Amino acid sequence: MLKAMDGCILVIFGAYSDLTKRKLLPALYNLQKSGKLSNNFAVVCAGRRNKSWEEYIKDMKAAAGNHVENMDETVWIELRERIYYSKLDFNDKTGYRKLNSTCGRIDKMHNTKGNRIFYMASSASFFESITDNLKRNNMIDNKNTWQRVVIEKPFGKDKETAKGLNNKLRRYFKEKDIYRIDHYLAKEMIQNILVLRFANILFEPVWCNTYIDNVQIISAEVDGVGNRAGYYDSSGALRDMIQNHILQLLALITMEKPGIMDSAGIRKEKTRILKSIKKFKEDKSNIIVLGQYGPGYTGAKYVKGYKEEQGVPSNSRTETLAALKLEIENERWEGVPFYILTGKRLSQKTTCVIVNFKEASASLFKGNCNELENNAIIISIQPKEGVIYRFNGRKAGSENSILPVNMDYCHNCTYEKNSPESYERLLEDAAKGNSSLFTGWEEVESSWELVDSIIEFNRRNCILPFIYESGSKGLKEVEKLTAQDNRIWYGWENCNKNT
Repeated sequence: MLKAMDGCILVIFGAYSDLTKRKLLPALYNLQKSGKLSNNFAVVCAGRRNKSWEEYIKDMKAAAGNHVENMDETVWIELRERIYYSKLDFNDKTGYRKLNSTCGRIDKMHNTKGNRIFYMASSASFFESITDNLKRNNMIDNKNTWQRVVIEKPFGKDKETAKGLNNKLRRYFKEKDIYRIDHYLAKEMIQNILVLRFANILFEPVWCNTYIDNVQIISAEVDGVGNRAGYYDSSGALRDMIQNHILQLLALITMEKPGIMDSAGIRKEKTRILKSIKKFKEDKSNIIVLGQYGPGYTGAKYVKGYKEEQGVPSNSRTETLAALKLEIENERWEGVPFYILTGKRLSQKTTCVIVNFKEASASLFKGNCNELENNAIIISIQPKEGVIYRFNGRKAGSENSILPVNMDYCHNCTYEKNSPESYERLLEDAAKGNSSLFTGWEEVESSWELVDSIIEFNRRNCILPFIYESGSKGLKEVEKLTAQDNRIWYGWENCNKNT
């Protein structure tokens, strides 16, 4: 049986990028450790630094060691024998001849058959230059081989720039060979959402506006902007999180059952639902709250405010928190509000989805409880993975008292810091030609249409971010989002309480 990543060279543009050090190298180490790499797989790391192979390997061992648990020296030695370093100025046309020659030599050494995965781990500003030079040096259109390009977010800054970037890629690559990464899609519980919905007759019949009152999607982070200020200040929470991760999650929660459970069928249904989300216009149904973290404490540690972070302008108006209400204009979801929240420097790291069902009739149990709580399904995605089904039950030892109880399924209760598992899966799938966990162009285009309308709405209405204290446990400004609809915000503090 062939290994998962047999027969190709992974060419990483951005040998010293934060992505390479924190995610790609640790993922490759874990793939090596699990026996999923064969002798017919190699890695070429292209970067602008004048480094020898020995220097590069030493640097990467130190970097990867910070993001894997108990690095095994034997495994690292096995991995380093398939890693090569190539000095390359991404804008230098002549440098690609040397890169092509290096790859050709490695083809013979590792029998990689001329197949390539070009991974763009560099700044997006180099993407066009890299692809132009790959084409110019005959590194894309080799006969009887395949070449795929992997693109990290951000995929553009709005619909027009995303369309421009896509057009440039499509000059040289077919859509089936363009892999737009959204690492959220490779997380175990996100992959489990479609199984939860479509493999259980218990849930799908009630997965609609007849029974569901509201849906809440929360992605809270403890960390601040870190060393990403250069990118983040021009993006903010709307572009950085909602345009990709959050909308992809919403699409999986709300999409119709595909005719065939393959990448094409799933992408088609996700695109259809993304196109159905109501755009932001000048009417009272649009609700949005923006925030920016100030100084405060995360645990016992004092941290800077966003404007004090290195590389952030002192007058920045970039939002580090965004909370909004979305509506889907189709028969299944008409009238169901979707409350979205994402933010940095909050008190707890968590990503979860809360599906709140409508009220049950309490008339039969009058006097036995203060108020029946709504049934709910809580899907916890990180740091813990699992599903809670919240329902009402009789209190043990009582005559007929009712209280809410939880049925708890914990998929993975072990929290692993900086887990690269999603990148392991994505690298495997790119090598195998499986694009089901990658984002199609129509999904990207539809997501940008919505986010562009939100950004324009904010601009017209001069919506500025309020300042919230780092380490905040609850924000009144965010709670107003649901309160004005006479609903309760579940809150990020509760997402992993019982998982």
